Amino acid sequence: MRTFRIGLMMTCSSVLLSACAPDAWKPANKFDAFLNEVQNACYYDPVGTNTVGNLLNANASDDASYFIDETSRLYYGKITPQNWTLAITGQMDANATDRGVKCVLNEYAKEKKSWEK
Repeated sequence: MRTFRIGLMMTCSSVLLSACAPDAWKPANKFDAFLNEVQNACYYDPVGTNTVGNLLNANASDDASYFIDETSRLYYGKITPQNWTLAITGQMDANATDRGVKCVLNEYAKEKKSWEK
């Protein structure tokens, strides 16, 4: 019976983890480089009561994990910049005009422009 419970817990855990955007948690040099650019440009910029720097630390809070997950979805084209803004501002009680939101979107626009070259 104990073996069954352990197996069931492991299965449930893997299902829950797979529900997250997988691109956010696997090594990806281009996405990591993008996050480094965001960190360099936006580190102290506020997003609600957080800063981009705090949100880039996935272990810091649920907001940080959510931020990285949604930013991964944006980077890989799974959501639009408008949907990213709505998701981030809704989760973090922030505004679309917050410097951190605008800065991340600006860095994303620069990155996207470099893909078109």
